[in-house]
Amino acid sequence: MSATSISILIPTHNRGAMLDRTLESLAGVRVPVGMDVEVVVVANACKDDTAARVRTRAGSMPFAMRCEEEPTVGLGSARNACVRAARHSVCALLDDDVRVDAGWLEALAGMYADPAVSMVAGRVSLWWEAVARPAWLTPLQEMALSSIDLGERAVEMRTPDAVGANFSFRREVFEAVGPFRTDLDRVGGQLLGGGETCFIREALKRGFRLWYSPAARVEHWVAPHRIEAPYLAGVTFGSSYANVVMKERYGVLDAARSVGFGAARMGWFSVVGGWAAVMGNGPLRLHARVRRAAGRGQFLGAIARVRNGPLGPIGSGS
Repeated sequence: MSATSISILIPTHNRGAMLDRTLESLAGVRVPVGMDVEVVVVANACKDDTAARVRTRAGSMPFAMRCEEEPTVGLGSARNACVRAARHSVCALLDDDVRVDAGWLEALAGMYADPAVSMVAGRVSLWWEAVARPAWLTPLQEMALSSIDLGERAVEMRTPDAVGANFSFRREVFEAVGPFRTDLDRVGGQLLGGGETCFIREALKRGFRLWYSPAARVEHWVAPHRIEAPYLAGVTFGSSYANVVMKERYGVLDAARSVGFGAARMGWFSVVGGWAAVMGNGPLRLHARVRRAAGRGQFLGAIARVRNGPLGPIGSGS
């Protein structure tokens, strides 16, 4: 297994047409001399033509590509299937709706040339094609759409804030802290979002190091429904809920704070949302709904954390 070998891993669920665009962008990526590369697409309970599209594209790719099946629905299950199928020393996760920069592989190769680098959070910009960027969109809401931009310099990250749309790690990290939990990530319409956060948190605790790379860049496609209130509120709720249930030390005072702050946010932003509706202020009404969802996630997460206790070993959620 080459030290410069990379497995590009793409979980997907019934989005063959979107996946095809991601693979098209990958076909234009520059491959460093001497690097072994493969693409593994995991069709997660797909009922569309995903496998056929991968086969059709395979002949025009500058590296080997194959499609594997994973019948259990869920992002965590699909990611675990990706890693199980991977043959190389670095596992690079991509979402199925990204446009990959031509220098992405070169940037990853440069990062992993340093043995101190265990994980890389690549830059993720938002791809405004299907819909125009709303003027009212806040930085917090952009983060909810899976973007990360820490500037133009590679820096070490001390917090588990990578975006799963463009996140890579050495195989030994997965062997030490994996698999990805299936109870903290998306399954169907359930918009939880703690899978990679929990994975990275455990890795950092064990001494593995995470770096941000601005040059390992992708653009993440923004579907029109993702700038609407139901999606933004759902993602915000899921993130807030997961952040609470992932807490290891959580006493009575912690629970009281979470319940109190969560209830206060729900109450206050219900008032703000009502006032915004009366005034016809659509952006403020959406913002209030999103912040109310964050409070609800905090409130219900606290109840779940107290009722169920701390999460078990990372493998127990898989």
